[in-house]
Amino acid sequence: MTAESKDHEKMDVLKMQMTVYMDVYKHHLELFLKVVTLYLVIVGGIFVYLFRQDINLMTRRLLPAVLALSSIVSCLGCLGTRSWIRQIEREVTRISNELGIRPFPFLGPERLTLIMLVLSSGVFVAGLLLSFFYKFLLIQ
Repeated sequence: MTAESKDHEKMDVLKMQMTVYMDVYKHHLELFLKVVTLYLVIVGGIFVYLFRQDINLMTRRLLPAVLALSSIVSCLGCLGTRSWIRQIEREVTRISNELGIRPFPFLGPERLTLIMLVLSSGVFVAGLLLSFFYKFLLIQ
């Protein structure tokens, strides 16, 4: 095998790796967006239901705890996704450099996960406050 054919074979392998990384990235980001949408729908529904006049006291105390717990899960998911995006970005940048092409920008998804992390943290704090101070914060 000549050096030129080895280089060509290496480039083909790198291109295949790049394609696999980008496909996995695309599918995982789509899954993240679907889970975020589900989380926001559930949180919105709980907040709407929570401020109704006709719900009993136990429900009024339990629903904010559900908000807080679901927000912890959301925060952990956001942290995991941010870590994973950074790992994919490092690998794609490495492959791009070897191929001599410009790396793919991952700034948008990183910002999205940061925004969701901040939002989930805010819902967590709101859930805790509503759990402990429900008499003062909710309309009786």
